[in-house]
Amino acid sequence: MVLPFEGTAEAVSDRKVNHQCREHNNWSEYMDVTRTAILLLHPLLAVCLIYWLFKQHGWRARGRSLKGEERTNARDSHELWGRRFLPAALITVCLAFIAQMFRGMLDDKGWNAYLMPSVHGIFGILGIVLLVIMTNMGKRTAKARVDGESWTELKVRHGRAADIIIILTVLQGFLGFLYIFEVL
Repeated sequence: MVLPFEGTAEAVSDRKVNHQCREHNNWSEYMDVTRTAILLLHPLLAVCLIYWLFKQHGWRARGRSLKGEERTNARDSHELWGRRFLPAALITVCLAFIAQMFRGMLDDKGWNAYLMPSVHGIFGILGIVLLVIMTNMGKRTAKARVDGESWTELKVRHGRAADIIIILTVLQGFLGFLYIFEVL
């Protein structure tokens, strides 16, 4: 059965528009999923780093109860993972910047549209600076210990810097959690 106006140019045009709308919706859904995945990379890596940081910070309590070879192995592991933490944190921060650039491009606002500093971003940069300072203190502490020099004061300062970074990390994580709702 042929319906009236089924073969007219207007009916064909309407079918084309409907098809294009469906294609646009599929593309739009794909881009929404891509945008969300890109934006969630930074928070997921940050959660892993927070776990890693708390594990590193826990060395102070664990180290007091260990003796001999077990303590030496635990300390060496702490130093090894401590040297790996700063590059991992830098990669995580770079991913945040890259995600914001992609967000700007996907939203058709330009790659630099979302690079304005937020409280979360400022705390993140401050955290990286403090992390560099703490890492250098840790390296100097290990070098002084190996060289047979006095390293007690360096160790205490390294631990206090770690305490400040833990506090900043908790604040940073909370701000990041709130920021996710604004971005997504």
